[in-house]
Amino acid sequence: MIVDALLGYGEALDCYAMKLMDNDIEKARIEREKQDLENQKLALMLDTIKLIENPTERTEAMAKLFNPPIKTT
Repeated sequence: MIVDALLGYGEALDCYAMKLMDNDIEKARIEREKQDLENQKLALMLDTIKLIENPTERTEAMAKLFNPPIKTT
């Protein structure tokens, strides 16, 4: 089996190992998509803040968006 895999005729991993590898690949893809969405969210927030002309209002908006109040229970 190992010789076949080295020569390109077979698979070096058993089915279980292949599934683990597939799961790791899918997990990495999901994490990349999650990070992409976070980046898009941040870009939208920054673009929105740039539209506020009044410096005081812009500062207040930034404080609300980037430093939300801590929720206490």
